[in-house]
Amino acid sequence: MAATSATNPAVDEGILESVAPPARAPIPGSLVDWWKPGTPQSGAFDNFASDVEGSELNQRGWVLQERALSHRTIHFASTQTYWECGHGIRCESFAKLKNQTTQGLSDSHFPRVAVGKFDENQIYLIHWLFEKYSRCGLSNPTDRSVAIQGLEQRLGERLLSGWRYGVLGRFFHRCLIWQPRGGKKVKRIDPNIPSWSWMAYTGEIT
Repeated sequence: MAATSATNPAVDEGILESVAPPARAPIPGSLVDWWKPGTPQSGAFDNFASDVEGSELNQRGWVLQERALSHRTIHFASTQTYWECGHGIRCESFAKLKNQTTQGLSDSHFPRVAVGKFDENQIYLIHWLFEKYSRCGLSNPTDRSVAIQGLEQRLGERLLSGWRYGVLGRFFHRCLIWQPRGGKKVKRIDPNIPSWSWMAYTGEIT
């Protein structure tokens, strides 16, 4: 369960607040005025990108790992509740959504979506995951190499590769060609991490 609607950890604001029911929206070409279970369409009230992906909670580093390693997640957003698993995303409006961009995080057996695929697909997942993680916030900057360790280990086990500090041995050279996003200067935050690893520095990477 994810308290996706939470915005201030210092305030006991709760996550099960009352919300207005979703507005009704007609299905194109149909006389039915409500979404049928399994229909691919969704109305403006089914905004997973804004309600969940854009929520403050999902901008945190530790949360990214927890979400990816969970078999399924219930997101208590401010507008409605979403169910996320390997088969997609279900909304209170009965709409079923597919999140192509972040389907790796919805994978019930992460990273099954990449296992058995071409190397380029696996590299894409690794780069996308590390880039997304580098944009997340951490209360303690030195947790940068720790808050994603579980994901690294899972990637290494499933892709049959050694791993360390954001580098998988199977894709050693590709993992080393990271750079600060936008050419911004970075600050060394942990002298115990090798200088070739992006985990030793602050800031977003690409």
